[in-house]
Amino acid sequence: MELLESYHLDEKFIAPFQMQIKKIFLLMKARTFQERSENEHLIIELEKEVETLEERYAYGKIEEAVFQKYRSRKQEEIEKVRSKLEETKNEISNLEMFIKISVEISQNISKYWGSGNLDVKRKIQKLVFPEGIILSTQNSQYLTSKVNSLFSLKLDFIRTSEDVKEKLLTENDEEFSLVAEGGFEPPTFGL
Repeated sequence: MELLESYHLDEKFIAPFQMQIKKIFLLMKARTFQERSENEHLIIELEKEVETLEERYAYGKIEEAVFQKYRSRKQEEIEKVRSKLEETKNEISNLEMFIKISVEISQNISKYWGSGNLDVKRKIQKLVFPEGIILSTQNSQYLTSKVNSLFSLKLDFIRTSEDVKEKLLTENDEEFSLVAEGGFEPPTFGL
């Protein structure tokens, strides 16, 4: 419970933190758009290559075995790229509400832990520490190799905000330009 309480952000930093999360989402969305565009272009190129193979086969310029071999390779490449496209398809319909709920849950995660049953506690542990958590008995510290991006970002924000006394983030401010590595996972555990 004490470890989960360490993710609680001072009330005066909640709005700036929400703005920071929004900036990260918008940055990720721009990157995703670029990736989608590149993958769509790659699919067009690969389909043209398949078409060229089919044309060469139709005019007897290559043998059937060669045609089948290279056509199946190109089809596999196309399917891999389409799979990547599917991974980038998810959109958040109401980003403001999503951020608000994510921050609210993360602000109260220790309360949910304290009042939750064993199933809720397992879901919270999996949410915050997706690869598990270990208690070191030698120095009574928690050890984990991965923390959910929201909670990791929140700890970074807490550390950074300790140095900031008066200045709070505004819409156009770049004071807290933290970027989550490896994406952002929303906190959901069925409460």
